[in-house]
Amino acid sequence: MVINHLFISNFSMLIFFKKIFIFVIPVGLLLLFPALILFYGKEYFSYKDIVLTQERYPEALFGFAYNGASFYPYKKYLTEVRKPQVIALGTSRVMQFRKEFFTSSTSFINAGGAGKSLLDIESFINDLPSDGSVKVIILGLDEEVVTGPSASVDVKSESVLPVRFTEMAIVMARRMYLDYMAHKYTIKAILQASSLTHNIGLSAMLYGNGFRSDGSYLYGAAMNDTSRVSTVSTQILDRAKSIRGLSKVSDDKKIDTIYSNLQVVERILINAKEKNIKIVGFMPPYPTPIYDAKIGRDGMLAYSSKNLSELFSKYHYSFFDLSSIGTFGGKDTEFVDYNHGTDVMYLRLMIYIDEHSKSLSGLSDPVILKDLLKRSTGDFLDF
Repeated sequence: MVINHLFISNFSMLIFFKKIFIFVIPVGLLLLFPALILFYGKEYFSYKDIVLTQERYPEALFGFAYNGASFYPYKKYLTEVRKPQVIALGTSRVMQFRKEFFTSSTSFINAGGAGKSLLDIESFINDLPSDGSVKVIILGLDEEVVTGPSASVDVKSESVLPVRFTEMAIVMARRMYLDYMAHKYTIKAILQASSLTHNIGLSAMLYGNGFRSDGSYLYGAAMNDTSRVSTVSTQILDRAKSIRGLSKVSDDKKIDTIYSNLQVVERILINAKEKNIKIVGFMPPYPTPIYDAKIGRDGMLAYSSKNLSELFSKYHYSFFDLSSIGTFGGKDTEFVDYNHGTDVMYLRLMIYIDEHSKSLSGLSDPVILKDLLKRSTGDFLDF
């Protein structure tokens, strides 16, 4: 009886495992395609591997398409490895500063994207060395950052490879199939790009969108888009219209938020002062219709600018309100979208900062920058 019972029990177990096996096979087959895309697209690379690859191959771009991980750890690791003298820090709206904006002897890293909130900025600066190696931080302070929540919005580390790979394969599987059926890529194109370039991530491989080895961002697709100016112009007008239509928030509530955020900014400046790091602060530019909409809606842009200027002055730091492109000679055609300027626009912006601040003396040369601008033939630098 006992033997018979064991036989029945083992037989039932075999049936159970058979059912699991039958269930797992189609699921596994469904995930095989995403797994291949992630593997040959190099979407699984760790940030350490990315930085080391870009160290070995400076021309390599990094741009994920399906890996939605935070860029904070990438920019932090990039900074730790390169040990720059100058850092550009802030939201994605500082990603257009490039190493070519500085003298050949100046080491530069663009940490744009690592400062999505004031607490992210504070955290990044807290981790910088106190040995005087970092000379200057060019700090972008978007109006939305100064008037919005200061809480950290970025993940400061990445998951281990098995977890990272599995999560992407499962979560992004549907999107990968849809993109493939929409002819956004072919398997042949991915295999060719994977073998012929050192680029990391499908966005970099297939479209030329991604971070250069200095941390700045290359908008490859926008550079090659002949309809970009008209498309972006429509985006800008739509965005300006939506800003004018936003529901009103009481000025007292906004001012309270700004006051609280300015205390975080002051902590940032004090910390930088203690590390002997100069801060050059600026408000990033908006297209003219969006700037006009913001100015016409309420006085918070001007209020934020005035208070930031006074705070920076208190600690003997430079601050520039460059939210209007007219201040430094920018053009509305020099936008990649309604929110991000091209590297040519930021070259103009850099010249303005260079001519109005001594903080970058010896680290950047306005004469060289003006010659670089003179030689540019479009809205993007051609290198």
